[in-house]
Amino acid sequence: MKTFFKFSVIALVSILGVHFYAASLAGGRFDDNYNKFTMEPKSSIVVGSSRATHGLNPNFILGGEIANFAFDAFSSPFSKEYNDAIYSFLGDSLKSKGTVIIEVNPWTLSLDTSLAEPFREKDRVLSKGISFGDKPNFSFLFKNYDHGWGKIIMDEVLFPNESKNLHNNGWLEVSLEMGKPSIKERKAGLLASYRKKAKSSIVSDYRINSLIALIDSLNDFKKVFITKLPVCTELLKIESEFFNEDSVYAIIREQCPTTEFIDLKPQGLIWIDGHHVFKNSVELMSSRLSQRIQ
Repeated sequence: MKTFFKFSVIALVSILGVHFYAASLAGGRFDDNYNKFTMEPKSSIVVGSSRATHGLNPNFILGGEIANFAFDAFSSPFSKEYNDAIYSFLGDSLKSKGTVIIEVNPWTLSLDTSLAEPFREKDRVLSKGISFGDKPNFSFLFKNYDHGWGKIIMDEVLFPNESKNLHNNGWLEVSLEMGKPSIKERKAGLLASYRKKAKSSIVSDYRINSLIALIDSLNDFKKVFITKLPVCTELLKIESEFFNEDSVYAIIREQCPTTEFIDLKPQGLIWIDGHHVFKNSVELMSSRLSQRIQ
């Protein structure tokens, strides 16, 4: 009995040790969102979709004094879930001076009626009540990581994913083959997907009102900028099939008259797929934005 008890204690301590070791290694390779939950809160943030998380590097915006709190379009369309996560991340700095860059696009202001759950943010990472600012963040690992923790060691150390790296400032660096055939193939697949999605997408009053509520809650203390990031002309055409940009943004301008709109231009930018800019273009796009908000 004593031998069994001793063996059980040793096994338990070993298992716990491996888990704590894995948690200590958790970073930007094993998950596309984890580091956003370990960042120290800053009074200035970027919010939006994957266009922003891929395309805006805080190192080149406001001297690095800003965090990228943008996610993918499934997790962060404008909604109560995203707004609450933003407030939670900001914490006490919610009521201090700062700058908020809000990236907007048709997909984060619409609903896809073909989905069984059009409010696609339900049950995604921002709806799980995960805490922010802890490192390691056990709340994230317990509530949102569905694999064995040994995989963290594999992805971070033994066989790191070289194609993606979520930096500590929230920028997701993507490294893909950039030969013309590869870009053409990715772009064709992306455009086909969005053509299909556009046919079942509708502008959402709920999402527009969620965005307006977010701006209203931030305006008393922070300078808020609404930003459109450039994409390829083919994608713009697809988006215009269901999204009347002028009418939607007119509603937001009317409700938020002090909020400045910034429409960044595509000159000199390269995309990996027509949607997300190549990492070598990120500094250029980020710097252009920083110059506009100084």
